[in-house]
Amino acid sequence: MSESNENKTETVNINIEPDEVESEKINQSFIDKAKAEFLANGGTIEVKTTKPAAKRKRQKSSKPSKAKKGTGTAQSSTGRKPVLTAWKMLCIKKGTKLTCRIDGKVSEKYFACTISEAGMNLDVTIKGRKNTTETDGLMRAEMLVRSILKKPVAKPQGWDFWGIEKKGKWVSIHSLFETTDRATLLNRRNY
Repeated sequence: MSESNENKTETVNINIEPDEVESEKINQSFIDKAKAEFLANGGTIEVKTTKPAAKRKRQKSSKPSKAKKGTGTAQSSTGRKPVLTAWKMLCIKKGTKLTCRIDGKVSEKYFACTISEAGMNLDVTIKGRKNTTETDGLMRAEMLVRSILKKPVAKPQGWDFWGIEKKGKWVSIHSLFETTDRATLLNRRNY
């Protein structure tokens, strides 16, 4: 065992050259002497502190910083509107006919009917064809009609493509959703 310890020591000493160790000690002692002389002659050493990285400044929100004090019983009407998940949120009944607007004109050739009030399913009908196609929402219905028309479908939303006749005027689903306030949408959602 004693032989193996000697070998380890020799291996360590072989890798480190004694000249390097001594030169580092000499350099450090020279630096320490120079520093002592500088301080003795009245010099001062400034220590630079690094500042942390600048944080991104956030925009001030438009919400008031302090909430108004009140009883807290009234539900706040501010906040994000819920996602449109059912036709009943817009008071659209089962079987309501939706028409699409293509190039700014309301098309009577392509229309859809709501299947139920509880979901967003549509039954898309094309005049001149016998069968209808069931889709699971406005966006899919828009994609279907645009693919039949061979028009480009960049970012279909369905909001502005589909609408209903209200008082003799075509109104998009998006404008119906925008004109309905948040509290009404939450009440009609029923879950």
